[in-house]
Amino acid sequence: MGIKSGLTPRQKKIGDFFTSIGYRFDANNSEIETDLSKRPLSISLEDDEVLQTLVQIIDPDVILEFGTWLGRSAYNLLKEAREGTRLVAVDTFLGSYEHWLNLSPSKEFSLAELNVINGKPHLYEDFKKNMKLLNLETQIFPFPSTTETAHNVFSKLKIDFPLIFVDAAHDYDSVLNDLKRADNLLSRKDNNLYDGVIVGDDYESWTSVRSAVNDFADEFERSIIYGANRYILLDTSQTAEAVKSVFLQNFGWKIRKSNLRNRELSLQAFSKLEDRNLDLLKELAEIKASKSWKLIRVYARIRGFFLN
Repeated sequence: MGIKSGLTPRQKKIGDFFTSIGYRFDANNSEIETDLSKRPLSISLEDDEVLQTLVQIIDPDVILEFGTWLGRSAYNLLKEAREGTRLVAVDTFLGSYEHWLNLSPSKEFSLAELNVINGKPHLYEDFKKNMKLLNLETQIFPFPSTTETAHNVFSKLKIDFPLIFVDAAHDYDSVLNDLKRADNLLSRKDNNLYDGVIVGDDYESWTSVRSAVNDFADEFERSIIYGANRYILLDTSQTAEAVKSVFLQNFGWKIRKSNLRNRELSLQAFSKLEDRNLDLLKELAEIKASKSWKLIRVYARIRGFFLN
């Protein structure tokens, strides 16, 4: 992995934006204990081979993350990155309805995970604490907003990203919209092929996520490789081919190709069936208007068949 000196144009744009809104990583904020040794990490530091391998292949100067939670994925995305890589971590830091309803008290979706104090979640403060303890505060830019707001900001600033990790909301509509936003912000080359990839989580464990990813891939003609509960969306660029080769050969992942052609054939077949039905209805109308008793009896039988 090559280490480059100085800031890339994208890194400078990101830095300028966060400077313009007055952001600074203040470890001495009253909401963050100054003696960090008394507050251990609230994330595990297990290696995430998927994210680390992607970073090694793509070598991104900037990374966008939709849904960061307490920072484990951010840590893994930066662990193998070049020196100075910037990561924008987008999250509301307010949790989801699963947390507020305490649907899994002993697991991930519990109210306790929000660290609610006086009715307010303290995920943002916990995230920043983790990044400080990991010495990542100069590379991380937490952006406490919705994915829609983040998309609109970076789109208008014309900042694109060679690697985008999608792991925010899990319902179908939210995932589909997040993928479209990520797709719009993904780096492209002059021939409009991608110069990076979108990777996401929960492909095998959440039916709503899998359905949204599959529908997105079919609509925009992307192939999907998947494994370890993750998915990666690919086009036909050299970057995508390199990623596909590594994950299929070394990780034993599976591939799902776009079904757009099959959908087109199905639509054509359905259209032909509609045309045939129209023809039958016209024939029935002609029979119904006929004075011939024989034809009327045939019409009655056919009409009874359709009604049953």
